[in-house]
Amino acid sequence: MKQQRKPATAPKAVVRNIIFGTGLALLGAFGTHAVYADADRALDVQRVSSNNGRVVWAQVQRAADGQLRVSGWVEKRFNARGRIPGELRIELLANDGSVIEQMNAPYYRHRAKSRRAFFDRYIASPETQQVSSVRITHIGLQSPQF
Repeated sequence: MKQQRKPATAPKAVVRNIIFGTGLALLGAFGTHAVYADADRALDVQRVSSNNGRVVWAQVQRAADGQLRVSGWVEKRFNARGRIPGELRIELLANDGSVIEQMNAPYYRHRAKSRRAFFDRYIASPETQQVSSVRITHIGLQSPQF
C-alpha cells in the first residue's frame, strides 16, 4: 500500500522572506524621490546619467555629527559584459546653485555578472550644514568632462 503524501506547504521562512522582500521593493520604489535628512529639512537629490550608465537609486542621510552619507546604485545602459566604464561624481550644492564641494565616488558590483554597481560615500566637511541639494553624476567614457 502506498502512503499518502501530505500536500507541499511553503516553510515559514520562505513566506517570511517573500513578505520581507515585497516590503523592501515597495520602499525602494516609493522612497527614491525626496530624501529627508532632518525632519524639518529635505535635501534634493539630482541624478544625472551618461550614455554608459545611469544612476538608478540614490539616498542621502545626515548623521548626528554632521556627516553626509550618499549611497545608491548605478546601472549599465548596454548589454556587453564587464564593468561599467566611467566615474561617479558627487557635488554638494548650496541654495544659490553654487558647488560647495565636489568629489569622486568609487562604485563596485556585488557579483561579477551584475548589471548594477553600488556606491557609498561618507562626506565629513564643515560645509555640510549649508548643503541644500546633492547632484550625483555618472560621467561616461565619451563625455566631454571625462
